[in-house]
Amino acid sequence: MEALVSVPDFLAVGHLCCDLVNGRRILGGSASYASLTARGLSRHTGIVTSVSRDFPFLDVFKGIEIRNIDSTTTTTFHNMYRNGVREQIVSGVATSISSTHIPPRWTDADIVYLCPIADEVMPDVIESFPRSLVGIGVQGWLREWDERGRVRRKEWKNAREVVRHADAVVYSELDLDEPYAFASELALFAPIVIVTQASRGAELFLKDRRVHVPAYRTEEVDPTGAGDVFAAAFLVRFKECDDPIEAAQFACCAASFVCEKEGTSGIPTLEQVLERKKRYDELRRQS
Repeated sequence: MEALVSVPDFLAVGHLCCDLVNGRRILGGSASYASLTARGLSRHTGIVTSVSRDFPFLDVFKGIEIRNIDSTTTTTFHNMYRNGVREQIVSGVATSISSTHIPPRWTDADIVYLCPIADEVMPDVIESFPRSLVGIGVQGWLREWDERGRVRRKEWKNAREVVRHADAVVYSELDLDEPYAFASELALFAPIVIVTQASRGAELFLKDRRVHVPAYRTEEVDPTGAGDVFAAAFLVRFKECDDPIEAAQFACCAASFVCEKEGTSGIPTLEQVLERKKRYDELRRQS
């Protein structure tokens, strides 16, 4: 897990985790979905994370280089649904990630996605990548928990400090009470702010305009991780084309696959996404 031999094209920074759903332990974490997406899109991928030595899902990350920060525990979320509303309880949080944990050569990664899930990525990490395309998923900076581990929203006090170093900011409309007002504020500091909208697509806040990008409609089985698949695919495509709208359309197609299956099993290959993007473009021309 520590044989770091090359500079990754795509680097995810955040905790891999275990999710407990209906008594089953499954792989979770934004870094999981993002890194597996980048690998599926044929990018050499790395992860900086922290898990315990008994983390059961390492085999899933074949071909991905992992810099692990030793921890006595793995971040674990218990997900419960009451009247259709998810309640989360965190029962363990691994070691926080600071700039000192980034391998020096990895600061030259082409694309970096900072994606905390439990406020574990320290604000100074984003300053480690001055030459990279840097995206951030902010969900984990908006979370805190009480003494019983019950997760709740919190104010992101370092927002401006972090966002001014980012090329793209991504979060779900469900992460905040006023997601669009927050996006307008962040857009003063970051060139691209994206609010994902589940089956409706995504809203892009650019320097000079606001653009809606519709989703690719599909039969939804499990939407978990779709936002991080979207973010990773967006960054990969944006690095190629420098067009945020084209990149968001590509990302919507990628995210549609993961919704069709449970967990990470639906993460697509590049060929699958390109084929679906052709169909997406055809449908747009016909509408």
